[in-house]
Amino acid sequence: MSQQVGRAIGLIPVSDTTLYYEMAGEGPALVFLHGSMVNRRMWDDQFNYFSQFYTVIRYDKRGNGNSALITERDVPYALHEDLWHLLRYLRIERAALIGLAQGGSTAIDFALTYPEMVTALVPVSASISGYAFRSASDENPLWHEVQNARKKGDLAELVRLLQRFWTDGPWRTPEQVHPAIRERLQRMIEETVARPNHAQAATARPLDPPAAGRLASITVPTLIITGEKDFLDMASYAHILQTQIHAAQKKVVMGAGHYVNMEQPQEFNSIVRAFLQDILR
Repeated sequence: MSQQVGRAIGLIPVSDTTLYYEMAGEGPALVFLHGSMVNRRMWDDQFNYFSQFYTVIRYDKRGNGNSALITERDVPYALHEDLWHLLRYLRIERAALIGLAQGGSTAIDFALTYPEMVTALVPVSASISGYAFRSASDENPLWHEVQNARKKGDLAELVRLLQRFWTDGPWRTPEQVHPAIRERLQRMIEETVARPNHAQAATARPLDPPAAGRLASITVPTLIITGEKDFLDMASYAHILQTQIHAAQKKVVMGAGHYVNMEQPQEFNSIVRAFLQDILR
């Protein structure tokens, strides 16, 4: 482990791989989990802000960012188990979890598996493992273009389409998204699709049984956040989470798409800070 401007950074051995992490601040632990096509840098604005109040950890999931590639030699793995190994290595007994998209699904799975280790849960633009309804994405021709570009190995076209699909979303043109946000996401998505593990990476082992049908057993304080301009799928997931998790709160950030925290960082930080203030002391 090395020190850099008040931050702890390093590579942690986790099962058969290594995960890159960064940690800063003091106090109760707060962990940020990123989405599937990006990396820990999507939380830049939150990492700097919340480290004023808490011990903040962000990390790259296996195969992304500075974490090790996924190879054919990897043993079957689960993303929520990787998080458990990370926390154990850092000697963190309990933490609040904030996860976007796949990171949100991982946080939910972790809360179901290790409820004693979770102080609060904030799923952002998150899906739910085990739900298999026919989604709006299935009907979107752009999603089929994404899959075709992936199969052809046309990485430049794949990045362009992923930006259109996730960053811009169904309600906006590229010109309606702040160019600095698109540029930051562009760099992360390019890095992700260019990694050698991208095409042949083994799929993570899902939670068994999945979160579907088990959400009522989550009892920690929960705040669900979605963007007004995100896919209707995300609104459907948010509704399920709110109605099935006891006393869960929900916030819709107006004008924001899938990457809520990047598009509206001040509002996002304010909402989460107000939620955590009475929980993490």
